[in-house]
Amino acid sequence: MTHTLSTHHRQSYGKWGGNPRGTRADPARCAESVTPNERFAIPHQCRKARGYGPDEAFCKQHDPAARAKAYADKKRDEKLRHFRTAGSDALVTALQAIADGNNDPRTLARETLDAWRAAMDAEL
Repeated sequence: MTHTLSTHHRQSYGKWGGNPRGTRADPARCAESVTPNERFAIPHQCRKARGYGPDEAFCKQHDPAARAKAYADKKRDEKLRHFRTAGSDALVTALQAIADGNNDPRTLARETLDAWRAAMDAEL
């Protein structure tokens, strides 16, 4: 299958002082410009095959919709982590009350967990 450059592709990738014109874009590859994790790294065109996203110009990893979903999932996980640690104060207080001889530990545990779940549901 032959591909043509999409509007998402650059004309060239990896321009630098030693190669001021850069490397010509390959229309069969993903349009994303990636930078290796090394010292003095020069950005280059992603080496994966295209076929996802707008104009099918991106690989599965660099598809803008997939990246947006991954970002939203990351934010949701951060919120969950926050609530799990933020709710720990109330849980520790309830456990301490049970350890100190609370007469109805099941009710205390149920009320504490219900309040924690309600707060978590309200935020998410």
